[in-house]
Amino acid sequence: HGNIHPSVATTLHILADTYYSLNQLHKVLECYEKALEIYQQLSEGDPESMYASVANNLACMYHVEAISATQKEQNQAAQEHMKKAKKTFELAIASNDTPTASLCTEYANFLLATEQPEEAYQHLRQAIIIGDHKSGLSYSMLERETVTPALREKISQDNPVSVRAIDYAYYLLIHHYEDFQTAGINPEKPCEAYLADFQEAVEQRASQEGKEREDVIAVYLLESLKKSMQVREGSIGVNTPLHSATYNDNLSIVKIFINKGAKMDLQDSEGKTALHIAAYNGHLEVVESLAGKGAQIDVRDEDGNTPLHGAAYNGHLEVVKFLAGKDAQIDVRDEDGNTPLHIAAYNGHLEVAEYLYREGASIEVPNKDKVVPIHMAAQEGHLKVVEFLVDKGAQIDVRDVDGNTPLHSAAYNGHLEVVKFLHRKRASIDTPNNDKATPIYMAKQRDYLEVVEFLHREGAQIDMSDEDEIFHP
Repeated sequence: HGNIHPSVATTLHILADTYYSLNQLHKVLECYEKALEIYQQLSEGDPESMYASVANNLACMYHVEAISATQKEQNQAAQEHMKKAKKTFELAIASNDTPTASLCTEYANFLLATEQPEEAYQHLRQAIIIGDHKSGLSYSMLERETVTPALREKISQDNPVSVRAIDYAYYLLIHHYEDFQTAGINPEKPCEAYLADFQEAVEQRASQEGKEREDVIAVYLLESLKKSMQVREGSIGVNTPLHSATYNDNLSIVKIFINKGAKMDLQDSEGKTALHIAAYNGHLEVVESLAGKGAQIDVRDEDGNTPLHGAAYNGHLEVVKFLAGKDAQIDVRDEDGNTPLHIAAYNGHLEVAEYLYREGASIEVPNKDKVVPIHMAAQEGHLKVVEFLVDKGAQIDVRDVDGNTPLHSAAYNGHLEVVKFLHRKRASIDTPNNDKATPIYMAKQRDYLEVVEFLHREGAQIDMSDEDEIFHP
């Protein structure tokens, strides 16, 4: 009869939830958009909180779609979704004289992602003032790429679990504390005071019987913030806000710092630049952003490590590829003479070792102790890496400064499969090192009897007194 009943919009809201559970995001958007349109047409009888809820969820979904479009390099679509998200968030905020903590927090999260820290700070402060410990975050925010990657991973591990808006508001405020200061904002309290407030709130709730499950994420966020505070205090060498943002993989804040003229090649107390930290932790997008703005690729820390060493150490293949593509020195040596290939071999990162070799890395470059990559791989028992290096021509009986061959290294550390492989490749079984110790003797020193027995069966010489002790205890 020309009238629209509020229940139609409510039904669309429920239908949107159903489509979301089926991962039909375009249908979710359609339902929310139609529901919001209906609420806007209603002149009375509209529960304001429902209008705000629909607008809030729709804004979060626009944010999700913007991220998806950005990942697909659909920049125009991403910008359009971002504009819609901001407009819809503003509608949700304006619909309530007193917005909920969840609405304030979700909007602040969006503003931080779009590099608007000044406005974000105001909404986080409002969420904390509201202090609603029951208000949860929107599922469309939590289960998609609109929260920090670490939190999203934690949520997926502990599903089903909800996140209180007030907890995430504290997290964002403390996590971005230095970023707010850099933007010219002077927070009301010191960072430590906000952390203490958050901890007190979590402890009070956790002391209530039956509430432990609800605080799984709160405790996780609190512990994450404590670690972040340690980073800011320089306990692991991170000194500047840019270092801190890089360590925490906060790309949007890194970009803000860069655009504000932050010196990208400043070194911390360990001589590390932001690029060192990003490469070591595998933060590819941050690495790309820093390098794209002119950060030094081959800068060295106090131990002579370059960003490529750090990426190789942790097996971050895509970072290694990017740095190599930016003409990073492939065979650059640290203070001990180790190249990135040494480091990759030591840690068993086969794909990184293969890539470095294809890019021209030498498999025979010795470090200061005349150790080559095959020594390191054998020492740590990384059979696949040893096989790869031998296949590419690594010398089987190469000696280090102490006269040890890869077989010595494998035997001394009890790596039977590596010992067997090297023997099949005709490694010298009785070669003594500078102390006249053979591989079988070194294995016996460490009580690796399986290695001793194998080498003995294959003809390794052993002293008769040793033989009696080993085979007739």
